[in-house]
Amino acid sequence: MSFKIITLRWYHDGVLVPGNFARYVGGSQTLTLDVDVDLPSLIELMNYTRIYDFQNVAELYICPMDRTDKLVNILTNKDILDISNELEDGDTLDIDVTHAAPLCVVDINEASKGVGGSNSGAFKSTTVLEEEEDSESESESAPGHEPIPSPSPSPPSPSEPALAPAPLREQESGVDSESDFDNSEGEDDNENDSDFDNSDSDESDGVDLHIPDGKDYGSDVYEEFVECRDELSKYMRKRSERPKDRGDINIGDAGVDIDFNELRTGSKQDRYTVLVGTDEPYFGSSDAESFPSDAEDEFDEEHKEKMAAKRRKKALIFDLTVKKITWELGLIFESVEQFRFAVSKYANQKGVQIEKYINEPGRVRVRCMHPKCPWILAASKDGRSNNFKVKRYCPVHKCYKTNKNKLCNSRYLAKHYRDKIVCQPNMKVWELKKLIKDELDMYVGRSTVHRARAKILKEIIGDVHAEFKRLYDYRDILLQTNPSTTCVVKVEDQGEGKFVFNSFYVCLYAMKKGWSEGYRRIIGHGGCFLKGICKVQLLVAVSKDGNNQMFPIAWAIVEVENSFTWTWFLKCVTHDLELQDGRDLTIMSDMQKGLLKAVLEVLSESEHGWCARHILANWSKDWRGLERRNNFWSCARASCVAELNFHLDSLNMLRNGICESLLRYNKETWCRAYFNCDMKCDIIDNNICKTFNAWILAARHKTIITMLEEIRVKMMERIGKLREFADTWIYDISPISMKVYHDNMAQSMRCTIKWNGEYVYEVEDTSLRVVLKHCVNMQAQTCTCRSWMLKGIPCAHAITAMHFKNLNPINYISHWYHKSTYLKAYSTFIQPVSNMQMWTTSTNPPIEPPPIKKMPGRPKKKRRREERRN
Repeated sequence: MSFKIITLRWYHDGVLVPGNFARYVGGSQTLTLDVDVDLPSLIELMNYTRIYDFQNVAELYICPMDRTDKLVNILTNKDILDISNELEDGDTLDIDVTHAAPLCVVDINEASKGVGGSNSGAFKSTTVLEEEEDSESESESAPGHEPIPSPSPSPPSPSEPALAPAPLREQESGVDSESDFDNSEGEDDNENDSDFDNSDSDESDGVDLHIPDGKDYGSDVYEEFVECRDELSKYMRKRSERPKDRGDINIGDAGVDIDFNELRTGSKQDRYTVLVGTDEPYFGSSDAESFPSDAEDEFDEEHKEKMAAKRRKKALIFDLTVKKITWELGLIFESVEQFRFAVSKYANQKGVQIEKYINEPGRVRVRCMHPKCPWILAASKDGRSNNFKVKRYCPVHKCYKTNKNKLCNSRYLAKHYRDKIVCQPNMKVWELKKLIKDELDMYVGRSTVHRARAKILKEIIGDVHAEFKRLYDYRDILLQTNPSTTCVVKVEDQGEGKFVFNSFYVCLYAMKKGWSEGYRRIIGHGGCFLKGICKVQLLVAVSKDGNNQMFPIAWAIVEVENSFTWTWFLKCVTHDLELQDGRDLTIMSDMQKGLLKAVLEVLSESEHGWCARHILANWSKDWRGLERRNNFWSCARASCVAELNFHLDSLNMLRNGICESLLRYNKETWCRAYFNCDMKCDIIDNNICKTFNAWILAARHKTIITMLEEIRVKMMERIGKLREFADTWIYDISPISMKVYHDNMAQSMRCTIKWNGEYVYEVEDTSLRVVLKHCVNMQAQTCTCRSWMLKGIPCAHAITAMHFKNLNPINYISHWYHKSTYLKAYSTFIQPVSNMQMWTTSTNPPIEPPPIKKMPGRPKKKRRREERRN
C-alpha cells in the first residue's frame, strides 16, 4: 500500500484580490509538513486555522495544480476531494485565507504619515492591490501570489503605494468612530463617506476601500484602483447571490443517498459521525458565519471533555440486518467481506452501477461507473482499532438508475436469498428469478439465478465425499447416544485399503420397542429414489399406530432395488422385531422389484397383500371409465364374499371379459373379503409408505448423513408431539377410531333387528343396493359381514344389536385403539445426536461413495406416474 504525503502552504493575514488573475497580497505564509493526501477535509482545514491562531477566518481558497489563474472556494469536501485526486507524492497545496476584518488600500502620503507616528492609529490595516512590477525583494512564492514583504521594508516612494504592517484587530488599533474606514457591523452602509455610488460599497460585504486623492486622477495608480474595486464589487455581488442551501442541485434520477442531511440541529447535533464530510461537528460551509469564531473556541476544559466522551460513545457499527443501506463517515464493518456485501446490496437497492476500482484486503474504494457522477466511497482498515472503517464518502449521484447491475451476481444472490432457499429447497429457477424481479426490480439472467441456487443447495445439502467418509463414525455416535439401536454399514473392499459404500440400515431402539408393545402386526414395505448426486434408493418399513397414522420402524439405503437388497433388508427387520417366519403377520407392498421373492424366502408364513391402487393403475390401462373404477373399489372394499360377488356381477355387466381381466390379479391379495381378521386392520393400499416418502421429501435431496440425521430429528420431534396430542383426546379411544364408530352408528339407523332370545341377532341391512341379512354373535363378538373382526371396531349391525340390549358399543372397541396402548408405542424417546463437527477423530477407514452413474437424458426429478394413479 502506498501513501501520498503533501505539504500545505498557508497564505494568511493578507487580502485576496479577485479577478481573472486572482492573487493574494501581503500577509504571511505558514507550512504544514507531512500531510496524508486523504486527510484534508473542510473541518480539518478549519481546525488548522484555529491551531495556527489565524484571526477572523472567513473563507478558504485553493490554488489547483493545473489552473494557477483560477482559485477554488472551499465550500464542501468535494471541492477538496477533486483537487486532492490530482496531487502526487511531495506536491505542495497552496491555501489562501480570507479574513472577516477588512483590509484597506491607502494613499502613500497618508501611509507615510502613519509610519511617522502622528496618524498611525487611524488605520485598521493597509495593503496594496497592485503588485510592484520591479520589486527587488521577491521571495519564493506560488504563482498568483505576491511576494511577502520583509520585516524591515525600505522607505516607499511618494508616487507608489506601500505595504502596511500586518492587519490588527479593531480594539488593538484604536480606530476613531469618526474614521472614514470604520467597518463596525452596527453602522449603516449609508454613512460611508465614499465619493462613489453607495451600491458598490454595500455589495462589498463591509470591505471599504480608501479613494486616492484627486491629484492622482488619471494616473496608473488610480486606474488600477478602479479596476480592483470593480473586480471586488463583482465578486462580492456574486457571492451574495450564491444560494446557501445546496439541496436543490440537479443530480439526476439517482439522487442523493438516503438519510443524508448536511445540517443537523436540535438534539441530533451531537451525531457528528453521521454527517458527510467528517467525523467532527459539521458547519454549513456556504456562508462565513457558519464557521466557528474565536468566541466559540472559549469553552472550558470540562465541557470539552464531556463533548469528547460523548463523541466516543457514538461509534457507528454496521447492522447487517438493516433493510436500507445508509453510508456514514466512520461507519465500522467487522471485515472487508462484510463491506463488499454492503456495497453490492446498496448498488442493487439504489439501482446504480458501481465498480470497485481498488479492491484489496486492506482497503476498498468504490465509485459510480458513470463518468460524470461524483459519488465515491472509500474504506480501509483503521490503524488504531484494526476495524474496517469508512473514511471518504461523497453522497451525491448524478447518474440514472438501471435494471441491470454487475454486482447483482450469483455470489450476492446466494447470500441475499439464502434463508428463502433453505426454507424452500425445491424452489424453481424461474420462481427465484421472479422473486428477484419483484423485490430488487433487477433483471438477472437464468444462468446467474441457477448458479446462485446451486451454491445455496451445495451449502445446505452437504459434501458428498466428506459425509460418506465418516459413515462409520455416524454409526458409532448413533449407537453411543441411542443404545440397543441397530445400525449396519455394508461396504465393498476394493483392495489397497479402499472401501466403497454398498448399503446402510438403521432401526432406532425407540421404534423397535414401540412396535413390539403397542402396534398391530402389519408392516408396509416400500422404496423411493434419493434425489442427490448419488442415485441410490431408500427402503422403508412402516406400520400403523392406534390412531391409524404411520409409524416408521426401519429404513435402509441401498444401491439398487432388487431381490438381493430386499432380502437383506427383510432379514434385518425380522431380526430386530423378532418376526421369525412371519406367522400372524401381514405384509403390504407395491409389488416392488424382487420384494415378492424376498417375502417368500424370509417371511414365508406371512400374509402378503398388494396395494389396490397399483392394481387399479395396471388394470385400467385396458378398462377405462369412471363407472368401472368405482366398481373396482366396491369389489376391493367388500368385507365378505357375498358382497364381493354382488359387485363382481355388477362389474361384469359393463363389458364381457372385464371380470376375468381383474381376477388375473390374485383377489386374496387385494380384496378385503379374504384378509386375515387377527391383524385388526383392513387397509387395502400401501399409502403408509407413500406418506413416509413424501414426509421426508426435503431430506431426500441431501447427502447421506444429512438426510439420515434429518429423518432422525423428524422422528424425535414427532414422538414428543404425538404424546402431547394424546392429551387432547375427548375419549380414551383414538379420534380416527371414533370417527369410524360414528359412521357405523349412522348406518345402524337403517338396520332392523330380530333376536333369537339368546345372544345371536339377525340384522337386516338396507344401506346397499341389495338387501343383506347378517348374524351378530355377541358372545363371540363376530358378525357375518366380517367388518367388526377386520377393524376391531363394532360394525353397524353389531351396534344395532348392542343398542337393542342397552350396551355401550364403545366398550367393545379393540384395545389397539385405546390411549394406553397408543402411549405405550410412544413411551421410548429418541436421544439427540451432535453434528459432524462435534465428533471425535476415529480410526475407522474412510468410505468412498458409490460410482455416479450418468443416465441418458435430462435428470428426472419426479417419477412418471400412470394415468390412473394421478
